[in-house]
Amino acid sequence: LVILSIFGALVVLAVTVVYVIYRHTPLVTANDWELSFLIQVSLVITLLSSMLFIGKPYNWYFMAHQVTLALGFSLCLSCILGKTTSLFLAYRISKLKTRLTSICPLYWKIIVLISVLVEIGICTAYLLLEPPRMYKNMESQNIKIILECNEGSIEFLCSIFGMYVFLALLCFLTTFVVHQLLDNYYEGKCIIFGMLVFFYCLDLFCPCLF
Repeated sequence: LVILSIFGALVVLAVTVVYVIYRHTPLVTANDWELSFLIQVSLVITLLSSMLFIGKPYNWYFMAHQVTLALGFSLCLSCILGKTTSLFLAYRISKLKTRLTSICPLYWKIIVLISVLVEIGICTAYLLLEPPRMYKNMESQNIKIILECNEGSIEFLCSIFGMYVFLALLCFLTTFVVHQLLDNYYEGKCIIFGMLVFFYCLDLFCPCLF
């Protein structure tokens, strides 16, 4: 798991370096290199956060891995939502034949800021009111004490996952609405496919968690 996490993070960092070096080229500029850079940073955070699930458990360990994973996912999904919003605005521009292209960067920045702040607020309340903590399980085996993670408030945990689902659903819907433009905006197809995979993986992961 550590090797896979580090390898994935190094691959993303290599792509990030390429983006930064060629940030003034037309191809990268058209793809909004600042937004792509944030997505790559969020991917690095998410990949490396899996390393916090390994090792001897401590209370701060459980707090760190929950918050890091939550913020990484939220930043990634909110940035993708910024991209889908740009696609949606491009669709509206093509329909209304108006000039709104200068507003697009402002839209995605507001979306990312609000989404991350909401997630930070949920995580802060989670850690202050009923944080995850270490639990000594002495019932499973008679000769061993198993150190497990008590997730704390299930309501806050559901709120964190609910934020993921909400952002992913918005990404899917805004991209699906503009499917007529997908021939010109190929990344829209990738976003729709990515969101479907995300929902499928979330459907597999949630029963294991709860």
